[in-house]
Amino acid sequence: KKSGVDIRTMFDCIRASAGNSFVFETGGPMLMQGTYDPSFTIALQCKDNRLGYQMATKHKVPMEILGHAMQAYNTALSKYGDEAPCYIPPKMLEEACHTDLRCEEFKDWEYSIQNVDGSSVIRHHGIEIKRSDKKELCDFEV
Repeated sequence: KKSGVDIRTMFDCIRASAGNSFVFETGGPMLMQGTYDPSFTIALQCKDNRLGYQMATKHKVPMEILGHAMQAYNTALSKYGDEAPCYIPPKMLEEACHTDLRCEEFKDWEYSIQNVDGSSVIRHHGIEIKRSDKKELCDFEV
């Protein structure tokens, strides 16, 4: 956003790419609303991170990326408190960059989950979902 890339366009591009995930399709719009997922606290997320790290350590599985994530989450826990929403760490980035990640188009957004052949499919509500060729949709320079 700070470089001038439209947040909505970026969402559509990532959603249409291999970078998409359940967390991106649900957490990303929450960030753009400024809600940061109030249904799960950062204290619980930090506990889950610690459990994962303990299992990895016990079984000698290298988890460098989890270590970096834990550092960011623990910093956010210290800064915002135990009851802060679990997706609050990007708020630290917003504050450091003096740029929020809000996107007006997501103000009425919500989602539901549909089971399709045993897979979770995210259904977006309150926002028009662009359906277009990925190359055409994401044809911009960063």
